[in-house]
Amino acid sequence: MNTNYAQACQEILELRLEEGSVLRDSKDMDRLTYQLTESDILPEDMRVGDFIHGCMEPQFKSISYQFMPSERKAKK
Repeated sequence: MNTNYAQACQEILELRLEEGSVLRDSKDMDRLTYQLTESDILPEDMRVGDFIHGCMEPQFKSISYQFMPSERKAKK
């Protein structure tokens, strides 16, 4: 496994373990998505959501996980 790939996965897990929940905050998702997209860590054919889900799965099998895209509110 690519070291950067494994490191990114570990960082995602640590972030969520510290806060005690799965990825639900759209700001977290935006930041992680941007970091993963810009870093060229993932294989070209892998979606960021799939990668994050794969990282979460082993540790959080009992928690229902869903990739939640950020909701953009229209500015008034």
